[in-house]
Formats: sequence, structure tokens, C-alpha cells
Amino acid sequence: MSISGEATKVIPPCIFPAPLGVTPNYIDPEWDDCGIIPLMCIFIPLSTIFFALRLYTEARIINFVGWEDIAMIGAWLCTAAPKASLTYAIQKRALGIHT
Repeated sequence: MSISGEATKVIPPCIFPAPLGVTPNYIDPEWDDCGIIPLMCIFIPLSTIFFALRLYTEARIINFVGWEDIAMIGAWLCTAAPKASLTYAIQKRALGIHT
């Protein structure tokens, strides 16, 4: 996967210098993305399916939507949105770069 754009070609040096004996690689840094992307691609849809099934059960079968269901909508949004944005940022190599 190639990095596109002039802004992503050189990573600015960090605040602290590298330890003695370590030469930082700011031009082509190591990128660790192999673990989080598959997990996000599995668990975001999985949580969405279970959440939708719960809402369907409460609304159609039981015919009662309480305050806890409304709170769960907010909680789901507060967890799914950051997961999706982090997945996008990692795919665009904005996160997960280790020098």
C-alpha cells in the first residue's frame, strides 16, 4: 500500500529524541495495522446486529420502548462512531505508525 500526498511523506520528529543506538525512520516508518482492522470489521457489524435485534424485539414483539432503549441508542452511537473513525484513520495511515 503506497502513501499518497505530500503531507504524509515526512513525519515530523517527536518531542523526545530517540534512545541511544536507535535511528528513527521518518521517511518510511514501520506501520502496524494487521491487528485492529479485522477486529473492527468483525465487531462493529456484530454489535450493530445484536443492537438492532434488541430494538426490534422491544419495539415489535414486546411493543414497549423504554428509556433504557433510548439510552442504548446513544451508547451505541458513542461506541460505533469512534470505532468507525479510528478504523478509517488507521486505513489512511494517520494512526498506527511507529518510528
